[in-house]
Amino acid sequence: MDSKFSFTSKDADPARGGVDFTAVPLFHAMYDTLLTFTNNDYTKPVASLASSVTASADDTTFTFKLRPDVTFSNGDPMTSGDVVFSFLRVQNIKDTPSYLMAGVTSVTAPDASTVVLTTASPDPALPFVLTNPAMAVTDAKQLQAHGGTDSQDASTTDTATGWLGTASVGTGPYVLKSYSASAQVVLTANPHYWGPNKPNYKTVVYSAVDPATQALNIQRGTDEVALDIPTTQASGMTSQHGLSVQLFSSPISFFLFMNSNPAISSTAANPDIQNAVRYGLDYTGLVSLAGPGSVRAAGIVPPGFLGALPESDAIATDLAKAKQYVKDSGIQNPTIQLNYQTGTSANVQTLATRIQSSLAQLGITVTLTPQSAIVGLQDYRGGKDAMGLFNWAPDYPDPNDYLAFIPGGTVGLRAGWPASANPGLAAQAATTASTTVDSDRGAKYVALQHELNVASPIYPLVFPGESIVSTSNLSGVQFSSVWYLDFSQIKNK
Repeated sequence: MDSKFSFTSKDADPARGGVDFTAVPLFHAMYDTLLTFTNNDYTKPVASLASSVTASADDTTFTFKLRPDVTFSNGDPMTSGDVVFSFLRVQNIKDTPSYLMAGVTSVTAPDASTVVLTTASPDPALPFVLTNPAMAVTDAKQLQAHGGTDSQDASTTDTATGWLGTASVGTGPYVLKSYSASAQVVLTANPHYWGPNKPNYKTVVYSAVDPATQALNIQRGTDEVALDIPTTQASGMTSQHGLSVQLFSSPISFFLFMNSNPAISSTAANPDIQNAVRYGLDYTGLVSLAGPGSVRAAGIVPPGFLGALPESDAIATDLAKAKQYVKDSGIQNPTIQLNYQTGTSANVQTLATRIQSSLAQLGITVTLTPQSAIVGLQDYRGGKDAMGLFNWAPDYPDPNDYLAFIPGGTVGLRAGWPASANPGLAAQAATTASTTVDSDRGAKYVALQHELNVASPIYPLVFPGESIVSTSNLSGVQFSSVWYLDFSQIKNK
């Protein structure tokens, strides 16, 4: 299998790299979670390592009963102690996935087959969160023997990550054979796999290959899967003998933001300039540039998720209104710097250029500033960008994951938009997040996005088209918005 992923040392440790979308297929192959999804149905998590889950009436206490027949890849039986260790390690190691444990106040094991999680406030999305590969159950005994810890000081005392680059300690259908940063990862079948879907291959190779090479490999190889061929090229491969081409819209959303912190940019923080951008963007052109399979992002929640907006609810381009806002701003010849990361997508440079040209029609000069991933992420996460073009991959298929975009949320703060900037909207979001009945939650997320679309300095743009091209002798090659690709489902016809 070919992907353009760039592996780093932490991408072998689910507690540190489990939310890295390009590495997620590997984590999903090596590690199981308490709950999962089947048949690409993301409306309801189902049992996996847990045989059942019971939520309290107020959705603050979740009780999991564990399957009695699960073993780790070395044959050790899984117990509730392993689950507690795994979850607390994610929480206490304080790396990127730790936010998945936000709001969880306790993880306990009343007995060897029961785990109880409690939350500070109602959290109906928690079962969805627990499907994320970062929340995988790991073998506590093996990790502790190699420097792993779930103690509160794990962020400074845990030393197991390096060892996890040589071994895997999960319950999944495959185990790690070898790992080479930015080159390839080799998996082998788990001889102790407990689950119903036994590994179909003795070996799976996940290679880091540029899209052009992927296209060459897939046209001359067998048992191949390519994940990054541009949709414009992939759509032309549909008639080629021996290939199967899937085109679809990604759940990874591209969005633009204006920083509302005047200390970063008084121009970007000006409300009239923000509204000018809101109504002046060429949304239709951006969708077209994103390639076959792309759809307009009507709101922050992807299509198919609870509470997603129909495309008809999206903000429409209105150049006359946008030009009036520029005039009302009182800023002569407004100039803004647009930062974005290179290498994240073939579309990003094209989208940035279209944003630049569409805003030029309003008299707003946009200076394009491409950055490396290291510099770009540091500035973005530090809230230093005056204007930013970035993307967001869902960590779990529930609209609560998109509370990052509210005032005071993760992305909101990166856009200089604290809760104090719009306390009413922040309160509305808090009420929406704690609503427990799905039908009510969906309606409230629709209302919340309508408010965000007209008040936020963050503008949803497009869910770009993606492709998966595979040799036609394979079956089970299916995109997942949670784990990208499920290696255990792929087999020869």
